[in-house]
Amino acid sequence: MPAEARPRARRLPSGKWQLRYTVDGEVSSGGAFASKTEALNHYRDVIEPDLNGTPAARRDVTLSELVDTFLDRHETVAKPRTIKTLRCRIQRPLDVFGDTPLVELERMTDEIAGFAAQLPDRYRYSVMNAFRQTCAAGIRYGYMTANPAKLSGKNPAPPPRSVRVFTPSELEALYAEFDT
Repeated sequence: MPAEARPRARRLPSGKWQLRYTVDGEVSSGGAFASKTEALNHYRDVIEPDLNGTPAARRDVTLSELVDTFLDRHETVAKPRTIKTLRCRIQRPLDVFGDTPLVELERMTDEIAGFAAQLPDRYRYSVMNAFRQTCAAGIRYGYMTANPAKLSGKNPAPPPRSVRVFTPSELEALYAEFDT
């Protein structure tokens, strides 16, 4: 079995980058990309899936459209209360990133980390959890190749709220306040 062909990128005299890869012993090249990373990402996202016979990720879908698709599909297996809760929790990410195409959202890990840092402490976990869940669905559906909400950093659950323990004298005072 021949070795797996790996993509390469070379700098053109213009300063742009050209993608080169081998298919069945034939060298193919093309494109003028702003960076080497952009060229290699194009191979990973567009050319390699085509060579493997899998469809390339849809690049025209926005976060709002993904949320609608995800919740419509999830509604068939989840309870209405779950869908209502997810809609409520995903609203803040939609307000900020709703019109952003998923192809751009994948590269906005830093912006998403900043967004998460500005959320209230006790609310951050549930909002980011819903955002992560939605992006994971986008990967499953073939709309995305990476989960930027997950790549933006850890999402630790908040510690449980402390329980106030009454002393025996406080309990007796409360008991005295109530009628039988």
